[in-house]
Amino acid sequence: MTRFYPSILILVLIATGVGTTSGRGLRHNPSALAQGLIGPGGLDQPHLNSVQLLFRGQPVDQVISGKKIKKYSLDVTGTGFVAGSTVVVNSIRAYPTTIGAPQQPVSTGFESATTLTASFLPGPPPPPGLFLVKIVNPGGVESDPATIDIISKPSELSITSISPESGPIGTEVTVTGTGFTAAGSPLQTAIRFSADGSNSRFFEGFYNNHILGSDRLSLVVPDRVILPICPGSLIACDPIAIPAVSPQQYRIWVINPNGMSNGVLFRVTSKSVP
Repeated sequence: MTRFYPSILILVLIATGVGTTSGRGLRHNPSALAQGLIGPGGLDQPHLNSVQLLFRGQPVDQVISGKKIKKYSLDVTGTGFVAGSTVVVNSIRAYPTTIGAPQQPVSTGFESATTLTASFLPGPPPPPGLFLVKIVNPGGVESDPATIDIISKPSELSITSISPESGPIGTEVTVTGTGFTAAGSPLQTAIRFSADGSNSRFFEGFYNNHILGSDRLSLVVPDRVILPICPGSLIACDPIAIPAVSPQQYRIWVINPNGMSNGVLFRVTSKSVP
């Protein structure tokens, strides 16, 4: 079997200027690593404060795969924008895992040194996964990226509820929704499990084959997650890290052959002391 080493994927993403964070809510905020820095050649480095996703001019939380991409747009705020700054959007597929991050064509509008707009151009709808948004100034100086979820059509894969909504490591959680059809291999279905607001560069979580039906599955809150998970990959995917799960707010998604569901919140609590 061919082995897939995530370090190779890291190099591919770095070469294309791609990294990921996990956006939450209507505004998707990258880390502040670039704030106040000076780029190569003494050029000011742009910094992203927030990215507002719009559908037909109205704020939305995520892109739904299958809807006409040209109806989506972005309002971007930050610092260090200049005439000639461009918004660059790449996409990462959730299932099956592939190497590379194709660029999604957009047109950029310069409003001011702190505001840009971007309109998605007509084209094929992106697959469920992530949009990675960054700003590139003339000379190639880039901002750090923000991330927007691309989810499957709710009729194909979605989460409607989880029970319970909080609990310590080891808690069994029942997830109710649509599209949880069992896949042939245990590595075909995964739970994306990330701390709310996480800046993880890849999908992290764990594989899960406890399918109770097309509308229900169960999972056990783990003490560690796998980074990255590569559901549906035709090549082996070795983890680069196994981050520990700690008491805080997490977000849960289902990834399977139907794509990636919407994310729902789950709070990991401390174990009670007898």
